[in-house]
Amino acid sequence: MKREGLSYLVSVDGREFKLEGDSWIGPLEIDGKCGEEELKSSIFLHGNDKGVYVTPPAFLNFKWGNRRDLVTEVWENVVSKVGMILDGDYKGLNKGLISFEEYMKTAELSFNFFVEYSLYLLKRDAWDFGITYLPIVDNFQHLLYGVDDGKALDYIFEVYNMADKFLMLHRNFADNIFLCSDHGITKIKKRVYVNKILERINVLKMDDGG
Repeated sequence: MKREGLSYLVSVDGREFKLEGDSWIGPLEIDGKCGEEELKSSIFLHGNDKGVYVTPPAFLNFKWGNRRDLVTEVWENVVSKVGMILDGDYKGLNKGLISFEEYMKTAELSFNFFVEYSLYLLKRDAWDFGITYLPIVDNFQHLLYGVDDGKALDYIFEVYNMADKFLMLHRNFADNIFLCSDHGITKIKKRVYVNKILERINVLKMDDGG
């Protein structure tokens, strides 16, 4: 890596990239390491006053799916185009590696991945029942919980608007849509066992071990 004025010249796997101003480069496919395994991975690059920030890598790991062909297909048709960031990079923010605005960008990139991933699979096959996921509301509510200023609230409203957009993009794929949070921040008043509901309407079958 070489710095030229306010820009950086970066070499990645023999390829050179120039980062200027507030530009982001990616997704880039590189050789990475997950545990002891050498795996293909996807990253983004961004130059800031501390150097070149590299987003947490996402790996092409066939252990994380039960259909190798489908994992490969999603990588080639989704990850290669929009990247794969599974959460806003709160660890990078906490360590001071990135600013809050850069954190917002990682959340936006995460949003882009989950939109494209979800819509790709929904369009690919006919589904009787599907579950999809969006992490950014949870990310921001945890990060900004207890921060009592108008700016924090603006950020939370912004990600709720992103969640609204996510929902609207999915509304034509089903007759009935359930919008669920993974948890709240209050005392539990009632428990709902989703697997039991699905079992009763015959879209889930338990094996002998439960």
